[in-house]
Amino acid sequence: MKKTLVLLLAAAAVFSPLRSQEVSGSHYDSVLRRIMEDDQRVRRQLDSLARAGTDVTELLPLYEEMARTDAANQRKALPILEEYLAGTLPLSDESLTTLYYVIQHADLPVQTKYAPFIRSLFERDIITNVEFAWFTDRLLVRQRKAQTYGLQSYVYAGTGDPFLYPVSRKVRKAWRKIGLPVSDLNEILTSFGEGYTPLLLSEEEFALFGHAVRFDADGIERGVPDVSVRTEDGRTCTTNENGFYALIVNKHDLPGKLIFRYDGRVYEYPFGEFPDTDWEIIDATIP
Repeated sequence: MKKTLVLLLAAAAVFSPLRSQEVSGSHYDSVLRRIMEDDQRVRRQLDSLARAGTDVTELLPLYEEMARTDAANQRKALPILEEYLAGTLPLSDESLTTLYYVIQHADLPVQTKYAPFIRSLFERDIITNVEFAWFTDRLLVRQRKAQTYGLQSYVYAGTGDPFLYPVSRKVRKAWRKIGLPVSDLNEILTSFGEGYTPLLLSEEEFALFGHAVRFDADGIERGVPDVSVRTEDGRTCTTNENGFYALIVNKHDLPGKLIFRYDGRVYEYPFGEFPDTDWEIIDATIP
């Protein structure tokens, strides 16, 4: 788990470069410069402690502080952005980059509202292609859609098992289109070890995935390997050593339930419809 957290925080640092461009002396640029400093301060602390091997439970207060800081930054920054979008306020490129990070660290409604603004920053070369891809995937994952670039990972808290959220089969074309090196993508897709293959989806496919787990004598959640998972129409797979499973089905003919079989017992997990989405996480508890 510690290794996973370090890797994820390190990735966040790589994809969050600070700008050294000249900042104008306006009041709003000064406000946004302080916001950027606050945004990065807590994230640097988290990154440093995670690299040192600090247990994730000890990092929780910093995560809470980060959430409070992000909320406070949004309250200050978004009204400035509205004035900028209305054409009544000039801002430096560095301030516009700060607004990118404020939105990147916001919730789904804020990200959805300002997605066109983020694209405009990319088209004007104010943010990098990696920054644009990072935001695009984060928004898609929150909408339970297949990622375009494959930069967002999921870590199941019970097992510390990391894997990519589902990715579009057109991911290599997407990387080339915005000038990202496909060799880096290949490294991402093969970096999760044995027992896991990234889920690449066509427009007609839907992914069902998650973990089969049980609580041990100490009350700790553990993944259960070798659990048989199948759909009503006979599609089957088996959980890996971490209890992870994945099934790809037809988006227009979704099964109504998943059936888990282990040690002679059957556990059924019915579910409803998933309109306008590409995947769903369904975790199963094995008594």
